[in-house]
Amino acid sequence: MPAIIRAYKTVVPEQIIGEKVIEENRKRMKKRDVISGTIAGGIVSVLPGVSSAIATTIALITRKERNRENTISILSATNTATNFFVLATLFILLKARSGFAIAISKLVSVEKWDKIIFPYPFNLFLIATIISSLLSYYATLKIGRVVAKNISNISYSSLLKISLAIIILMVFIFNGILGMLILFVASSIGLLCLEFKVRRSVCMGILLLPLILRYFL
Repeated sequence: MPAIIRAYKTVVPEQIIGEKVIEENRKRMKKRDVISGTIAGGIVSVLPGVSSAIATTIALITRKERNRENTISILSATNTATNFFVLATLFILLKARSGFAIAISKLVSVEKWDKIIFPYPFNLFLIATIISSLLSYYATLKIGRVVAKNISNISYSSLLKISLAIIILMVFIFNGILGMLILFVASSIGLLCLEFKVRRSVCMGILLLPLILRYFL
């Protein structure tokens, strides 16, 4: 919400796409970024309330030089690694670390992973994760070019209005007036962070300690 509100007056510039630019970006994305992102994703996967954004911040601390390409590659590696390790944590510790892990534990029977062979249905989830990662990679390369060429022709403010309306509607449908009140308070805090140039991830501190204590006790 705060990011959407803050970006309302933003105008997307015309994107420059070419093989030379893409090749330069690929050179900037080093294996070290992928490895550090994967390690960070594995670390935060066992801690409830710690998001992939915080894992990315942890991985970026190890780098002396930072640029947008490094951040994107680390964030992508972290998200992919977190998906795998969160599932592994669910089947090893029988504890759900994230929302989708909780949903999985309620939909299917989770068996403890105490052998070499992957338990059912963890093996199916693992295959689905690998296939979706490969498909999304090549789809991004192909579809991303088309989107980048035409994104400047789309009204960015209209997209933000639609996103804002969907979020408010979903919160009201699933959580009612209380959810709207929490959304308003949380959005106000997020806007204050943006105004004072404070990382919004620090706001997670109010949830981290209680969640971690409840998770392990």
